[in-house]
Amino acid sequence: MSPAIADVLPLSPVQEGLLFHSVAGSGADDPYLVQIRFTVARDLSATQLRSAVAALLERHANLRACFRYRGLDRPVQVIPRRARVPWAEATLSEPAGSDTELRRLLAADRAKGFDLARPPLVRATLVHRAEGTELILTFHHILLDGWSVPILQRDLAALAEGRALPPAVPYQRYAAWLARQDQAHAEQAWLQALAGLEPPVPLAPDRAGEAAEETDLAEARLPAELTTALAGAAARAGVTLNTVVQTAWALVLARSTGARDLVFGGVVAGRTTCPECRRWSGCSSTPCRCASGCARRRACASCWPGSRTSRRRWWRITTSSWRRCSVRPAPAPGSTRCWHSRTSPAAPVTPCPPPRWS
Repeated sequence: MSPAIADVLPLSPVQEGLLFHSVAGSGADDPYLVQIRFTVARDLSATQLRSAVAALLERHANLRACFRYRGLDRPVQVIPRRARVPWAEATLSEPAGSDTELRRLLAADRAKGFDLARPPLVRATLVHRAEGTELILTFHHILLDGWSVPILQRDLAALAEGRALPPAVPYQRYAAWLARQDQAHAEQAWLQALAGLEPPVPLAPDRAGEAAEETDLAEARLPAELTTALAGAAARAGVTLNTVVQTAWALVLARSTGARDLVFGGVVAGRTTCPECRRWSGCSSTPCRCASGCARRRACASCWPGSRTSRRRWWRITTSSWRRCSVRPAPAPGSTRCWHSRTSPAAPVTPCPPPRWS
């Protein structure tokens, strides 16, 4: 192994899925490219921030990873010993309250995308605006998930301000933990749970050859009274609030497609079954099955393998394994759609001290 390489590791199940979708994508707007905006205190210089971003990748080796698959039986992630983060600075002249230039800058940054085989899959842009300074970190979702963002935020703030941090949890421990899991047992559990699936039903017509549309984000804020009522209904049914949301999504799919047996992806963080991973900056998705009539009976959770508990237990299998377990024809090109919901408080909780970061 080259001395420039620190480690070569297998991919986690969700990383295999993300790699598959990224490679199979059209090359247009990548839905797995993430941009995080940090509001920066005026007393932090560009030099301090750039050094902090570099130190962040030194601290978390998995943020330096690139992904290789050509000519290999299984893809791997290669972690170099060093990776220089692309850095840019921009000064926007638009008046306070306007974000036209900022939106244009963010769109141009997204259009650059990432080559997953060339590290790092992270870049930084420092933007000076009338309202103040922002640091924009752009990364590919294959590197880390939503659970990891507060860890990244905390570490970046501490590194910029020169505060001490506890040792980071090495990603290798998570990889080793995954390697110890019983893949065969997990596959058998899902083979039973997904038995007898009907052929897939396209949610939208196949538009192969047409230009890909940009991704978009829809945000809905529920009144406190409705949120309380939904949480109470979930508690009485013995399910989570997210299960209620997913059941509603199943009803929408059923009415839109006429399908009697629905399967869509549900996100599982996987941290509860690997407690040490709670401190790791690095999720998986599992099939949610809802058969005809179960959503109307408010029993959608019972259609999933052993409900949420077993989904958490058996989430650790690869994308190719899901296909084997489903025993159904592959969907036609353009017919696959994915769903990701996240419920969160209206006022986000941040571990970083204001006003330096928000």
